[in-house]
Amino acid sequence: MSILQIDSLYRYINDQGFKDNFIYPLALAFIIGIFTLIWKFVNNVLKKLFRRKSITTIQPNSKPTSIIECVTVNTFSELCQLLLKPLEDNKYVFKTFGPNSSFSELTSLRVDMTLWHNARLENIIPNNELIRCLIEKNSHLIPV
Repeated sequence: MSILQIDSLYRYINDQGFKDNFIYPLALAFIIGIFTLIWKFVNNVLKKLFRRKSITTIQPNSKPTSIIECVTVNTFSELCQLLLKPLEDNKYVFKTFGPNSSFSELTSLRVDMTLWHNARLENIIPNNELIRCLIEKNSHLIPV
């Protein structure tokens, strides 16, 4: 190695301009990027948390009316006939508005889930309450 090469290597190692012009801005950009990712993650989690709370609250005066009432029946087949309607309604609502409703199409999955959340509150939850009530009242008819 010649003296010229050693001298230039010594200047390169001790040169503060290299650190000031490259390392510090790169580190600053990295730190800003990390804080941005953390901020977006926290913001997204908070949005989902507040959106979920607002969706799952049911208005006390908005109890939907059901065509089928919770009654006691005489046979297991009558119970099955009464349970069929709300189960088919739930299936239709899920296939029409559910998260995978556009699965059969070539488009991607749904992003806007507003219709699904409203359909759950208006249809699926009352149907499930009716199904639960029918099963509880007629549990003696269900074979073990």
